[in-house]
Amino acid sequence: MPNIHSPDLKTMGWYGPRELKAKVDAAAAKLGISTSQFILDLLDKQTKSIKLSSDDYEEIARATLKAEKKYKRSTARGGSNKHSKARSSKEFFEIAKALRAKGK
Repeated sequence: MPNIHSPDLKTMGWYGPRELKAKVDAAAAKLGISTSQFILDLLDKQTKSIKLSSDDYEEIARATLKAEKKYKRSTARGGSNKHSKARSSKEFFEIAKALRAKGK
């Protein structure tokens, strides 16, 4: 059986120069963190000011709910990734509802 991650996690991937990959790996190793964590830290820093809409959160909630049902882990809590707060679909729907109430 494959590794099952928290339903609120999504695989991300892209192509880049091998030299950049080596530099990223080296920078992460120097900090004593994984390459994935290093990249997530950079992405988190660069997107802090981005605000998602209620529609965005509803889409995230639907995708999370689908994953919860697929893996039958509706209360999943797990993963060592500090960026994953392991939110449930219910939490994402509540965020969307609150934003919609504010007109966002």
